[in-house]
Amino acid sequence: MHERAARTAVAHPAATALAHPGGEVTYGALEEAVAALAAELRAAGLGRGDVAAVHAERGPALVTAVLATLRTGAAFALLDRAHPRERRRLIAEALGARAWLETGADAPQTLGTTPEVARVVTAPGVGPAPRPAPAAEVPAHPADTAYVAFTSGTTGTPKGVVGAHGPLAHFADWYTATFDVTAGDRFALSSGLSHDPLLRDLFVPLVLGARLHIPGAGDLATPEAYGAWLRRERITVLHLTPPTVRFLSGLGDGCLPDLRYAFLGGDVLGGRETAVLRRLAPDVRLVGFYGATETPQAPAWHPVGETAPDESVPLGRGIDGTQLLVLRGTTPAAAGELGEIVVRSPYLAEGYLDGDPQGRFAVDPAGRPGVRLYRTGDLGRHRTDGTVVFAGRADRQVKVRGHRVDPAGVEHVLRAHPAVTDAAVTAVRDATGETLLAAWAVTGRPVTGEELRAHLAERLPAAAVPARVDPVDAIPLTANGKADVAALHARARTAATPAPARRPATGTERRMRDLWQELLGAEDIGPGDTFFGRGGHSLQLVALQLRLRAELGVDVPVVDLMRHTTLAALARHLDGLTGAPDTATKAVPRADAPRREADERARRAADRRRRMRKGRTDG
Repeated sequence: MHERAARTAVAHPAATALAHPGGEVTYGALEEAVAALAAELRAAGLGRGDVAAVHAERGPALVTAVLATLRTGAAFALLDRAHPRERRRLIAEALGARAWLETGADAPQTLGTTPEVARVVTAPGVGPAPRPAPAAEVPAHPADTAYVAFTSGTTGTPKGVVGAHGPLAHFADWYTATFDVTAGDRFALSSGLSHDPLLRDLFVPLVLGARLHIPGAGDLATPEAYGAWLRRERITVLHLTPPTVRFLSGLGDGCLPDLRYAFLGGDVLGGRETAVLRRLAPDVRLVGFYGATETPQAPAWHPVGETAPDESVPLGRGIDGTQLLVLRGTTPAAAGELGEIVVRSPYLAEGYLDGDPQGRFAVDPAGRPGVRLYRTGDLGRHRTDGTVVFAGRADRQVKVRGHRVDPAGVEHVLRAHPAVTDAAVTAVRDATGETLLAAWAVTGRPVTGEELRAHLAERLPAAAVPARVDPVDAIPLTANGKADVAALHARARTAATPAPARRPATGTERRMRDLWQELLGAEDIGPGDTFFGRGGHSLQLVALQLRLRAELGVDVPVVDLMRHTTLAALARHLDGLTGAPDTATKAVPRADAPRREADERARRAADRRRRMRKGRTDG
């Protein structure tokens, strides 16, 4: 993919490659920056068989770092700076990366690792134009490792998936041949930085010679800001998840007139989401993608027609060279019969960093060279027209805001807390239809749910942190001694219903209540409520961070917003940052405050006069 991007740059050096809040970058300038950084990294010893950890922040420097790494023959792994530090440290440790490329700070933050090469990557066009040092190119082979992406494993430790060049190039060939996307299109780099759809955000436009638009942090913070950015940049091609569509659902009709294609994946797609997009973008063509990190980009697709509000969109059928099978054991299921969805393809990921103990990957029973099977763990059925429909999971994995989460992995991390002796985590849908996690912990000493949730927030990505964690005396069991999933679901539904709100006791709590209610569109939020428990998600958490910066003048890292889970805890934390006491005296002034203050001054003056009279009498 990097070789194709380089050919585009040579053919069209003056065309705009990147558009970002700081300006625009031409393909020629991008090529100069990539060539210079690649030469520097090769001179430092980075090459085929190595991995570079890219500490990712959304911006032109990220594009430069990825392309330059690939040009050395090495592979890259993206570490999202917004993820908890402990998760990033675990990923860095698992990678054993030879190089560390920092894209969002003045100095490399290597998270305790000791890479041989550490560089800060600047955006193309910043400072004098680089002069690429002459160095031999390192040609890529389709089987060479291109990247390592991480998912949530069943132990709670990030699980590395190794991807090669060939599947990425094959997907790009199929994508550009199947859809009428051209160099005149405008793509958005808006997928999650550690979510593998980011790779199609990045590579497809650079291969086409199209413009890749990079939003600023505030452009994704609220539905209004995101919608305004999409409209202002006249985005024509967008990759997004169904939860993101729901995030945008409050925008006005026809507000995205330039959007031609919306490619949706990462979660079950239903008629409600497709109706929202058609309302926002009247001329849009909708395409559903299905896949996993282990099946790079999308092994299956479905052009979306009219869909009833309560109906799910089919997963579809395989792209060129790939089949979507439904198997019962090793036997193909009949039409309409439930089975496991299995991808048969020569374009799968290479495997996992730590091996494949669960046997997800398998050789092709037909013995076709290079073809393998990947057992997705999803359940499905073949329809009579050959398309596949989704029917749930064979294991416990769920999709939360478009990210794959294994509740067993969350349980594992929760049990690692020194006070926890047992734990259970399950998924439930809230009143808006969003999937959220609820957790219970059996503890050996008194501990609050807030403390337990903070423990998880420091070690897991936002999507894997339960909306609430409740200490309990015991986990309910079935007759055969296993966790009673039905009882947990009943508890989760109860947990998803907010309790009557206690009135805020301090001025900071009142300000936070008003801000939460505005961001979440909720009412009766009280000090004991949690942000995610009242329907919030990661984009709204970023919006909260920006509002706190604008209104209180304090910078609160996202991980701290997740650690201080309840409104009351966050208010106390903010009071600590601003030096304000967490007392009722900091309350927002009431409408009758001037009269009350005058009365208080009069009372204090009368007290002083009484003390003075008493003193004179005693004398």
